[in-house]
Amino acid sequence: MIFILTCLPVFTIGMAKRSLYVTLVKRRQSAQLAVVRTYLQEFKSKKGFILGLIELFLIAVCFLDIVLLLGQEMLVAQLIKVLSFSILFLVAMTFLIVYPLETRVELPIKETLKRSFLLAGIHLPVTLITMTVLLGILFILFYSGFTLLIGLSLLSLGGYAGLVYGHLYLIEKRIT
Repeated sequence: MIFILTCLPVFTIGMAKRSLYVTLVKRRQSAQLAVVRTYLQEFKSKKGFILGLIELFLIAVCFLDIVLLLGQEMLVAQLIKVLSFSILFLVAMTFLIVYPLETRVELPIKETLKRSFLLAGIHLPVTLITMTVLLGILFILFYSGFTLLIGLSLLSLGGYAGLVYGHLYLIEKRIT
């Protein structure tokens, strides 16, 4: 629930994601952890804020290009749409690794992004499995209004943390 509340101002989503990953990693190491206190302490991260802004900017630019050129049939418009979808795929792939990597290693932002991109490519099967699960969840959520309400309720009650925990389990040995 606290993750969703801290994501409400959209520009804080990077800080919220980083805090969630760090809190779950620390929780796995120590069962006697004050989860809310740890989450709120990690939420103040400037690096998480910057990473979130970079992610939001890249996604917004790609979506804007796709929406503006949606009905266009010219070759240039089609090429720009393909390029936007490709960049969107690479951004999603990279940022699946950025926040878990951030929990393990302290690197400058440029190095974190570069290493995340390389790790996502090196471990492509795991990255594609994770992306497929997330796309499947999105498909189920937007299938109907009923599945959207039920899905959002389940995600808000710990489902997102469960997804992150599963993601950490899949990639924890691959990101160091």
